[in-house]
Amino acid sequence: MSKSHDPLKRFEMNVNVNRAFLKVRTVILLTTVCVIFSLQIKAQAIDRFDLVNRHNIVLKEIDPLAPLSVGNGDFA
Repeated sequence: MSKSHDPLKRFEMNVNVNRAFLKVRTVILLTTVCVIFSLQIKAQAIDRFDLVNRHNIVLKEIDPLAPLSVGNGDFA
C-alpha cells in the first residue's frame, strides 16, 4: 500500500488542512470585526478653548518667593 492511499494519512492531512482554514477564517473574521468597530467609532470634537484655559494660572495671593515659569522658559 502506498502512502497516498493510506486512509489514516489522508484523514490526518484533511484535519491539518481544516485547522489551517479555521485559523485563516478566524483571522479574517477578527480583522473584519475590528474594522467595522473602528469605522463606527466617531471622533469627539475637541473644545480647544477649554483645553487651553484649564491650564491657566490662578493666583489667589502673592508669594514673592514662588517663581512663576512662563512658556518661553523665563520666569515671570
